[in-house]
Amino acid sequence: GEIRQFLPHRSDSDVVLGYRLTKPDAWYRRMNSILFKLMTRVLFGFRFREISNCKLYKVDLLRNLTVRSRPGTATIEPEVIFRLARQGARFSEVPYTLLPRQGGTAKGAKMSMILKTFVSLFWLRLWLIGKGR
Repeated sequence: GEIRQFLPHRSDSDVVLGYRLTKPDAWYRRMNSILFKLMTRVLFGFRFREISNCKLYKVDLLRNLTVRSRPGTATIEPEVIFRLARQGARFSEVPYTLLPRQGGTAKGAKMSMILKTFVSLFWLRLWLIGKGR
């Protein structure tokens, strides 16, 4: 049902980023999220509330975009958003309600994944600078 809030923005935005109104995560997951947001602000200049949750993209923008980041890393969203922003994409932000996880385990809170993400973000930024994008 939350998608209904995103759809009206399709006409004036190329990418609609969702940000959570509720954050039912444990304190360490919230801290991880804050650090991730801080790093993307410093390295990529993002001023969005959140980039790694719900997103609505115009498909045509993604068809011609070659993504360097590997699956299973947390660098895909920063890379795609950074590169689309450099191409002139228009962004908007929409609040949504995040419900608590009903099953499974989060991988992003493991220390090895956190360290891998931060190192990968740094190298991604250097690569993007070298490419001039």
